Amino acid sequence: MGNYKHLLIGVSVFEMSYAVLDIVSETTVLSIKESFVVVVPYKDRFFGRNTAMVLNCIYYAFFGFSMGMFVIIFAYRSFVSTGNTILKKFKGLKMLTWFAFPIFYALVWLLVAWIPLAPFPEMDNVVRDFLFDAVNMTVDEVAYTGPLFYSTIDNSLRFSAILPAALQWVLTASSLFLVIFFGVRCYLYIGKLVDLTDLRSIRLRHLQKQLFVALVFQATVPLILMHIPVTVLYTCCVFNIVFDTFSVATTIALFPAIDPLPTIFIVKS
Repeated sequence: MGNYKHLLIGVSVFEMSYAVLDIVSETTVLSIKESFVVVVPYKDRFFGRNTAMVLNCIYYAFFGFSMGMFVIIFAYRSFVSTGNTILKKFKGLKMLTWFAFPIFYALVWLLVAWIPLAPFPEMDNVVRDFLFDAVNMTVDEVAYTGPLFYSTIDNSLRFSAILPAALQWVLTASSLFLVIFFGVRCYLYIGKLVDLTDLRSIRLRHLQKQLFVALVFQATVPLILMHIPVTVLYTCCVFNIVFDTFSVATTIALFPAIDPLPTIFIVKS
């Protein structure tokens, strides 16, 4: 396993932290036609509004980190399977530099949530009724963030929300593209390796097939649980369509638990 073992340990720590954050923050994602909001309640909780807002923004950051994390996992697998010499430059503590990519994604999502998507009076008026109907709370009892693409005052586009949302969409799309690129590259190489492996090495052939199947399933998990729901959520907001809140909040919460399962149950030896 080599350095890949340390990479997976880092990923496991992140996923456990993600699960803890979701439990502590009790984050909910609400679709409200022209917008969506990420809500962290603090009524009758052990923390106040400021802490709830920090947890809200960290939730965005963790989501961004996961987008970048998918890429480094598939990139590393691709480099290993093809024998890329770039891996020789990342040994020991240098292995930590692999996490620079997801950290960049996390910082962008964090800053977008903290500044352009922060609450303001017009947004309060938009979400007030939806918030009460969905979670039976007022805007003074939760910390929320979210984009408002259309102004309810003059029916104009709010580019201060559209541009950050476009940046988030680009990062999500780039993550998906890179996962597919490295995944297909690894898929083709492993498939070729299985065909060329000496028939006498039955155990190696069996292991390669297991890794091949696990790769396909692990590519499907983030696609279904992360990329597609978030992309659909943003698209529905642009076209003023209410998107099922259960889908986004639940699929994101399920990701840390489901992501390791393909490797656990498929790779036996």
